[in-house]
Amino acid sequence: MPTSTSAKTPASPTADSMSEKVMQSLSSECGEVCGDFQVMAEDVSSSVADYCRKQPLVAGLAVFAIGFYVGWKVKPW
Repeated sequence: MPTSTSAKTPASPTADSMSEKVMQSLSSECGEVCGDFQVMAEDVSSSVADYCRKQPLVAGLAVFAIGFYVGWKVKPW
């Protein structure tokens, strides 16, 4: 009966450096996307605030309608 010895090879240093490079690349890309999302969210919030200042009646009625709909679906009574 032959015995087989499986020697595990340690991870090569090039694989470790490659994974570090990939992690750094992903980290920088995620940072860029996060920054882009923050800018977009600020633009949307400022646009909504400007619209609410210019059209308070429409904004108030929209908020009331949304609240009425959510209250109707939740049915707290």
